[in-house]
Amino acid sequence: MDEFLKTVNIDPAPTEYQTFRKLLFHRVELVPATSIVAKNLIKIHPEFSGKFVHSDNAFLESNSFIGISKKSPLAKMMPRGNQAIADMKAEGVITSVITAYTE
Repeated sequence: MDEFLKTVNIDPAPTEYQTFRKLLFHRVELVPATSIVAKNLIKIHPEFSGKFVHSDNAFLESNSFIGISKKSPLAKMMPRGNQAIADMKAEGVITSVITAYTE
């Protein structure tokens, strides 16, 4: 793997959109991206459609969390928010919303 990485052009960009443009114009050979971000970029930027392939396996598994300032009035509502998130996950609401915006 180390030899492979030595051959890959790494050129970070400040936004995912700019990273995908670099990929489109062959300025980089690969980009790491979450499936949500990648699908949404391809959906809203037609110039990306049909231009890329992706790995079948994720190289990194991660979770997304909601952060709230301790000074926010919402902070004391976090226990209710946690339960609402658990309920939406169990009911498939989160998956449905993500699918609506990415496919």
